[in-house]
Amino acid sequence: MSLKEGMSACPNIVASSLPSKEFWAYEELYDTVFEADEEARVVRSKYKGMFFIYTKKTEAVLSNFFRYQHAFLGKVLPVKVCDTDIRSLIRRSIELLSIKEVRLMLHIREPLKNKVHEDYIAFLITSEGLRLSKKSKFIFAIESIENTFLSSFGITRKCGSHCYALV
Repeated sequence: MSLKEGMSACPNIVASSLPSKEFWAYEELYDTVFEADEEARVVRSKYKGMFFIYTKKTEAVLSNFFRYQHAFLGKVLPVKVCDTDIRSLIRRSIELLSIKEVRLMLHIREPLKNKVHEDYIAFLITSEGLRLSKKSKFIFAIESIENTFLSSFGITRKCGSHCYALV
């Protein structure tokens, strides 16, 4: 994951910028995150416009995103489960859920992009007992970072005109 020494393999929060706004998004992230946790780390990933946030105060940092309007951020996802095996990630994520219907939001990047497909992920989710619905307000997000999968889930909440976070 190209992490700095001493950091966990799994960030607490991932965030992405709007297209071509990476520099300004980093500035917004820096201000928002460090106001809530001065010891946090914001790391630029090798993926364009994607950032990893490492903090011991995830809830405080996340709630700080709603105190301001972010003009350059696109999404903010608190990481609930991190795993290198997609089956394990889905199983562990579903164990944390108390609902039965979700809308899937998927972003699989290289090198896993052509190895794990949306149909397979949808099959795994439904075989674990969840229903997928495009009308559900509850989002189940899965992202890949190098060879690791991250999950997040919740209801979207605005953190700017084009920014949303899952809570």
